[in-house]
Amino acid sequence: MASIPKVTDPGFPDVHVLEEGEPVVGGLDGVDNRPHRELAERTEFLKAKTDTLAAARADHEARLNTVEVAGSISVGRAFGLWSGEMADFELFSDHPYVWRDIDPRAIVQTVAGDESVDVESTAGLRVGDAYVIRDADGSTEVVEVAEVLSAQRLRATATLARSRDATGTLARTSWDVRAGHALAQDGGVLYARPVRVLRYDDTGRVLIRRDAGDGTLALAVRDAATGGAWTDCPLATSTAAPDAEDRVDLEYQVPTGGVVAFRLTATTGPSGAPIRVDHILALPPPDAVRDLVRRPVAVAPAEGAVDVSETPLLETSAYYSLYGVVQADLEVRVATDPLMTTVIHTATLGAAGAQVTLPAGVLATDGRYWWDARHRDAEGQWSLRSEPAGFSCASTFTYVSTPTISTPAEGATGVSLTPTITTSAFAVVGGEDTHAATRIQIATDAAFSTPVVDATLGAVTEHTLDAGQALARDTLHHLRVRHEGTALGAGGWSTTRAFRTANAGDAPVITSPAAGATIPLRPTITLSAFAFPGGGEAHVASQYRVTSADGLTTLYDSGEVSDLTSHTLPSALPALTAVRLTARQRGATTGWTAWATAVACATEAPSGEALFTSPGSHAWTVPDGVTEVSVVCVGGGGDASGGGSHAGSGGGTGWRNATTVAPGQAITVVVGGRQADGSGGTSSFGSFLSVTGGSRGGVSPPAPGQPLAGADGGGAGGEGRSGGGGAGGYEGDGGRGSDSGLGGLGSGGQGGGGGGGGGIDNGSGAGGGGGVGLQGRGSNGAGKSANALGGPGGGGGSGGQDGGKGSPSPGNTGGIGGNGGDFGGGGGDAHAASVAGAGGSGAVRVIWGPGRSYPDHAA
Repeated sequence: MASIPKVTDPGFPDVHVLEEGEPVVGGLDGVDNRPHRELAERTEFLKAKTDTLAAARADHEARLNTVEVAGSISVGRAFGLWSGEMADFELFSDHPYVWRDIDPRAIVQTVAGDESVDVESTAGLRVGDAYVIRDADGSTEVVEVAEVLSAQRLRATATLARSRDATGTLARTSWDVRAGHALAQDGGVLYARPVRVLRYDDTGRVLIRRDAGDGTLALAVRDAATGGAWTDCPLATSTAAPDAEDRVDLEYQVPTGGVVAFRLTATTGPSGAPIRVDHILALPPPDAVRDLVRRPVAVAPAEGAVDVSETPLLETSAYYSLYGVVQADLEVRVATDPLMTTVIHTATLGAAGAQVTLPAGVLATDGRYWWDARHRDAEGQWSLRSEPAGFSCASTFTYVSTPTISTPAEGATGVSLTPTITTSAFAVVGGEDTHAATRIQIATDAAFSTPVVDATLGAVTEHTLDAGQALARDTLHHLRVRHEGTALGAGGWSTTRAFRTANAGDAPVITSPAAGATIPLRPTITLSAFAFPGGGEAHVASQYRVTSADGLTTLYDSGEVSDLTSHTLPSALPALTAVRLTARQRGATTGWTAWATAVACATEAPSGEALFTSPGSHAWTVPDGVTEVSVVCVGGGGDASGGGSHAGSGGGTGWRNATTVAPGQAITVVVGGRQADGSGGTSSFGSFLSVTGGSRGGVSPPAPGQPLAGADGGGAGGEGRSGGGGAGGYEGDGGRGSDSGLGGLGSGGQGGGGGGGGGIDNGSGAGGGGGVGLQGRGSNGAGKSANALGGPGGGGGSGGQDGGKGSPSPGNTGGIGGNGGDFGGGGGDAHAASVAGAGGSGAVRVIWGPGRSYPDHAA
């Protein structure tokens, strides 16, 4: 009996139902077989669908296995067993979860005793890394790449042991790698690509899941960048896998960190069976260890920073310890790649802190660099390294040089509580700039977290702390400085300098002068008594100092002196200047105290005088600091002409106060002397004041000297008669000369003027008029009477010179007239012109200083 044939392209037809009365017809197309044929076609259709689904299931299962091996599911299986942190995997699947970064490459040729290896392709091979040549017969040879010569040739670090001709492959491993696992034969080795997961750590772990067989696995590690010798990684634990039968989990301790390379070597046991390895994970240290010190952040230069100088300040986030252990160190590294595999500079601070200045010579212009950092606590625990931050250098390096500290010395002890800090000179690398400021920081911790002194000064390289900046006694301090340019800004901080302050006495107090006082140009500074806590210390010396108001310029420094509590400056300070006075004291064994709190004062105006007594013109320059003067002018006295009643008249006196001048101003001063016609010359002080001299004897009417416009006060000279006229006074006129003959009496001067001279009697010479002094108003000069033995000279007024006495001559021929007294007295008469008296010289005196003025405060 025949069967219903299979349908080539089955569908899913409806099934025919036989109706009553239909004839039964046999055959394939007969009515009776029609339902059977349609049911058979349906069956074929369903079978085809079932087969398709089965095939899809198998395909999906294979895909799922691949995902589990190479994807996040496998990661969850493997890594989830051990840690919630970052890891690096070898899962024996597709990339990226493998330690084998190249597929096996066909060997073209090697020659025994030669170092060259011809290979299908050298793409992806790393100089310094190790690879394995596996021959068709299963033998292996390790090759370490010394140089990639071309796209198909490399040079090994050692000669090859075997010649090959198109046999074998070059790969990372000689193991039999399968989907999701590998079989390691005896002596089989796996060389890992560079593994980065430990780049922030000093140590790490490697976890391996393997079968429970009798073979062993040996793990070794070395630096991936520098290569070198391999270091064994000890096996720490071997435990049964918690989630798989017949599997063992091995944990190896990795004794080094950074970017590393691993070597895993298999040794089979007595059974000779290969070792099955399911997966390998490299992990950082456990969190409980790593998180004791918080991982820092690279703050500056920040990621992406540009135009960085040659000596940047590398700054991290603040140190933090989980259990409050103090910081002991900071380490920074600079590399030329973001993986930090090529480190070109490593620096440790050697103390607590978050900043390190990179020295010159590490970075190059237009260079691209990365840096990271880590902190260490006092118990030796390092943090994770920060995530590297990349930066680019400037095209040219122009920057303010990092200064060095000259004093105090590193490690100095017994340092003053107000030490003097000196630095190297301001300098610029690669350009020019001017010194704008110096910044000083002093702290009791090397991190400078809370500076006790943070001062930005002027363009100075030396600074002494004042009392307001005094440091704590007997305390370790840390100092750093930096210079700032006008255009380039701040340079780098200097290397930190540590010193210990002295256990010194208390800073003295300045008891005199008081703050705000106006002080003499040579002040006396008085201090409180020396005081040391608990007593028992001798005061052996003191030091006194005067500075400018900003404290930057030292105007006077006594050095160490024996004036313990009182000292007078030996030289004058600048006048009209704001100053600060300070001092310190020294104990016999404890050294210097801190400087006293400075007292701000101002020096008084300068005091002085300029005296001109030689007839003629003089040039005078106003001294520094002088802005106001007072002046007195005395005109010259007139000469007598002879003839009995022809004495000279006295010169006038005039004075002027509060005359405004300017330092450096040139002023012409004229002193009146004897003129060609015998009159006294005019005396003057520039255009400010002038006073005329007395007339010559015989002028009718006589013309005594007068103060002209510009005078605040003064007096005219006395009229000459027989006796000479006296010089004018400060507040009145000079005395009139005596008439001739017995009983003639000269008048006295007024307002401090000179008195009139005695006249001629019985042929004797007449006396000269009295002069006037220049020291301000004094007593009046007395008038004198005629005398047969020669007329006496008039008395000098205000300290001026008396007039000269007349004298008789032999044979009663008229005698000799006396000369007028200095300054400004008129000459005494005589009968003969040849022996008549001469007038006294004129004068000019200029004075300045606090409270000094004419007529009564000019001494």
